[in-house]
Amino acid sequence: MPARPTALLALSVLTACAAQAPLAKPPPTPGPAPAPAGEVAHGRGYTVPVPAGFFEVKEGAPPQIMSLRNAGGIVLAEKVRPAFEDGFLGSFVVTPIIPFTIDPADAATCELLSNTTMQQIANDLDSAKIITLKIGKTCQWVSHSHAEPHRGATGTVMPGPDAWMLVCSYDLRDPPAQAGCQQVVEGWTFDAAKP
Repeated sequence: MPARPTALLALSVLTACAAQAPLAKPPPTPGPAPAPAGEVAHGRGYTVPVPAGFFEVKEGAPPQIMSLRNAGGIVLAEKVRPAFEDGFLGSFVVTPIIPFTIDPADAATCELLSNTTMQQIANDLDSAKIITLKIGKTCQWVSHSHAEPHRGATGTVMPGPDAWMLVCSYDLRDPPAQAGCQQVVEGWTFDAAKP
């Protein structure tokens, strides 16, 4: 069985591909979360909404993303880069957590998981907290890059029959991408078990 990709690898591949995307023309403006377009993406055992302005990366994706998809994950990418010279496309990457032996609703575990993740991705932790979703209580961290001041990330553990990590990477000056991340987090559903 091939090695399972990490969200970091998928994010770095997607970021490299995104460097070629066109700039948007007007700059983003703050506002409410994008209205759901009704489009959804399906992973192994779960479904998420695809926010307006995003698409699911499928055919023609780099091998690392295809490996992630083969493991049951998904990648959503922003269609148009924010209108900043140094702007970058937002991406939402879902990767399996294997093995999953932690309690994501435990505050101390959430803090440890968040701090360990920050060491791995070289980000500064803004917050780590337990949030309540329709799938239950879980850990969510929010961070920013100290190397790239406009890059932010949010990670959310999605516990269920299988456990997943949703990592959103976005430009901090791109409110629609940040709202899209929240839409995916709040819209996550586990598929009904098949008899």
